[in-house]
Amino acid sequence: MSKTRLEHTPETVSLSDLAKKASSYIARLVEGTSRQLLVLRHNKPAAVVMSIERYEELSRLIEELEDAQDVKAAEQRVGDLNTLDFDRAFDNARPADEAFR
Repeated sequence: MSKTRLEHTPETVSLSDLAKKASSYIARLVEGTSRQLLVLRHNKPAAVVMSIERYEELSRLIEELEDAQDVKAAEQRVGDLNTLDFDRAFDNARPADEAFR
C-alpha cells in the first residue's frame, strides 16, 4: 500500500466565491495547485471539492483499508478455529469403547 499524506488544512473558499470563480478553482485542482477545497456556507463547512485524481486516490486508499480490515477479521476467525477449548473437546469426546461398537 502506498503511503499518502492527507492534507489536514485544505484551502477554504466561500460558496459565493466558488460560484463566481468556479473555473479558476477547478483549474487549480486539476493542475495540482490545490489538493482540495473546503467550501463554506454561512461560514460553516458545507462540502469538499477535489480533482477526480484526488478522489480516485482516496477511494483506492479506502478500499485498501477495507481490504486490510477484512484480512484481519479473517485471520482472527482462523485463529479462533485453531484455538482448542479443552473443556468442550472433552465434553464432546466419545468414550473409547463406543468408538469400536
